[in-house]
Amino acid sequence: MHFQSSPILKTLIATAAVCGWPAAIADPLNPLAYGSLGSLNLAAGSYTLNTSGALPQLLGPGAAVLFTGVLQAQADAFNPSIAVFDFDSINIAQGATVTASGNNPVALLSRSGISFAGTLDAAGRNGGDQGAGVAGRGGPGAGRGGNGGPSIGEFGQGPGGGAGGFGGLGNGSWGEGGAFGGNGSNWNPARTAALAYGDLTVKLQAGSGGGASGVNLFGTGAGGGGGGGGVEFGAVSFITLKPGSRLNAAGGQGGNGTAINTGGGSGGGVLLHAPLIDVQSSFELGPSIIDAGGFSGGRVAFFTGNALVQGNLSSVSVGANFYGNVGVISFSALAAVPEPASWALMLLGVSALVVRRRWA
Repeated sequence: MHFQSSPILKTLIATAAVCGWPAAIADPLNPLAYGSLGSLNLAAGSYTLNTSGALPQLLGPGAAVLFTGVLQAQADAFNPSIAVFDFDSINIAQGATVTASGNNPVALLSRSGISFAGTLDAAGRNGGDQGAGVAGRGGPGAGRGGNGGPSIGEFGQGPGGGAGGFGGLGNGSWGEGGAFGGNGSNWNPARTAALAYGDLTVKLQAGSGGGASGVNLFGTGAGGGGGGGGVEFGAVSFITLKPGSRLNAAGGQGGNGTAINTGGGSGGGVLLHAPLIDVQSSFELGPSIIDAGGFSGGRVAFFTGNALVQGNLSSVSVGANFYGNVGVISFSALAAVPEPASWALMLLGVSALVVRRRWA
């Protein structure tokens, strides 16, 4: 899907959206509902987002605490809380890599705009190979894979965790892939595929882990891959994904071994909401990539003022392994702004558009 417009038309669309023609607001998390942490400006370098605990933190080089977020409750048994970081503006430069992990999905919110040119790594990790068979951890809020035990492989964690394999030779020992946007894989005839679940238009969720393989004559089972994490970008005015940027919420692969197969994690959940979203690409840097693929695909949801996205969406992926099922990409319109919030959005939106010109 490909949408283009002139810079003037983009400005008109964004201004109309934030001024209430039709009125719009970031949904489901409103950036104006939280206390601002100031401005987020990340230069090239390595950063860490830890979403676990009562005080989620964004860490800089040397593990220095840059910002401390808050937890937002939501009605979900596996992901009951979201780690929320709210800023006046967000500008993540090319060469900046943020690695996110922890028990909760994460939301980065801006009271104006988001300019993203770096990398956010919220992917699940690969399972360990036959021998150690250690489970791959999930991305933020996602289920880990199953551990490859001395007999039956452990199930992956999460609402769509893949089943572990039995002991012995043959495909009955294989672990199943995790599910999220699509049903899990089903290459083990003795197991049932995990079912798809979730809806990013209702709550922020992450992926599920893959099942481990069982033991066989060649050694203990290999570990399942971790599910892709849950990530939300929300802005009052605009989100610009610059050429070469990468939002990685892919599921991890299962571990390797002799005469076995293991389940990989499902892709995670990526939610972006702003009156205007622009997914850019260039010949020099390539496309902006959103990856929520895995053993089965995850979910990517866009909310904009008119339910359309600017730019080239060919690099948005919810792909799956040959035995798995593809995920879901959805487009929705933002909800109406209740008064008097529309006035605040109007003022913030107009000022943000001026700032956007400077970032461009």
